[in-house]
Amino acid sequence: MALIAVADAGNEAEAVMLVNRLRESGIPAMSKPSAPRGLPQFGSGATQTVYVDADYEARAREALEEPDFSDEELAELAEKAGLEQGGPPPD
Repeated sequence: MALIAVADAGNEAEAVMLVNRLRESGIPAMSKPSAPRGLPQFGSGATQTVYVDADYEARAREALEEPDFSDEELAELAEKAGLEQGGPPPD
C-alpha cells in the first residue's frame, strides 16, 4: 500500500475534518504531523498532512474539491473539540 499526500491542514482539527470528509465518501484516510523529525511539534496546533492509498487518490482529490465545510460541520467539530479538552457539555 503506497500512501499519497492529498491535502495539508493547518492544525489537527482541520485534518480531522478532512479525514472525516474522505471517510464519509468511502475513502480510507489518515493524517500525520507534517513537521520533519527533530523539529518541535505543537500538539493539536501542528500542521498535518492527510494521506490516502494511491488507489483512492483521484476520488480523494475530487471529494476534497467540494465547497468549504458547512456551519453545521464546524459547530459539530468545535463542540467535539471542547469536550475533548474538558470543556462543559452543551446545554
